Amino acid sequence: MKPTKEDIALVKWETIEGQTLPHESHRFVDSKVFDCGKKAGRPKALASKQLYHDEDGRTYLIERLNHQFFQSAKYPVVWDYSTESDPIDSDTIWYARNTYYISSSVTVSGCELRIEPGTFVKFGGGGLYTSGDGKIIARGKPYMNIVFTSMNDDSNGEFIQGSSGSPDRGDGGGIKLGDASEFEFCTVLYSCGVDISGLLAVPFQHNHLAHNLESLHVFSSEIGSNTLKIVNNLITPDPFEGPATPVILPS
Repeated sequence: MKPTKEDIALVKWETIEGQTLPHESHRFVDSKVFDCGKKAGRPKALASKQLYHDEDGRTYLIERLNHQFFQSAKYPVVWDYSTESDPIDSDTIWYARNTYYISSSVTVSGCELRIEPGTFVKFGGGGLYTSGDGKIIARGKPYMNIVFTSMNDDSNGEFIQGSSGSPDRGDGGGIKLGDASEFEFCTVLYSCGVDISGLLAVPFQHNHLAHNLESLHVFSSEIGSNTLKIVNNLITPDPFEGPATPVILPS
């Protein structure tokens, strides 16, 4: 087949009750490529796709992009989505309008992970945690939230290979915020929720938490002395999904 920027669908033919009908087994959707520029008009492109069959009968998906994009882009360049599974031990930025897929638990330690407004973070096999003096700086903006959600949530961010399309509570391991972390204007969906185990640098505020097992769990006893502030958050338990615990505070 010739290279195309349109979706490519793989179809199997199945016989059901005497009728042979096509059944879509997989679909390769738009392959978007972004650079790390912070402006709304930053360079972006749509890669072309092509199926290739080798002499051993194996099929590969090949994606291509004109070299001129890479000459003008600001690095790093994100192709579709970035898979994260390794510990973060040096200052790192997750860039706006990109999707980061956490395939296994990621721990931030001895450094700062800064997540820009408009970023999508999708959980697969683990969560996003701090350890020691590691910090997560997730400060979205009004109408440009940072979205944390399940890999099975196809309505937010890029489609993740293997998504069931049916997100559920607890799909992701959730988020753990330690000392000096910041968390505001964020949306957290279909996870184990947010744990606060230290003193945040700014109030935990203007966030929306929904469809989580435990939306918010505060371990820090400092809440009693008003040094940890939780302000103006929307926490939405779903009455149709069975028992859930919206908020757990220290005793």
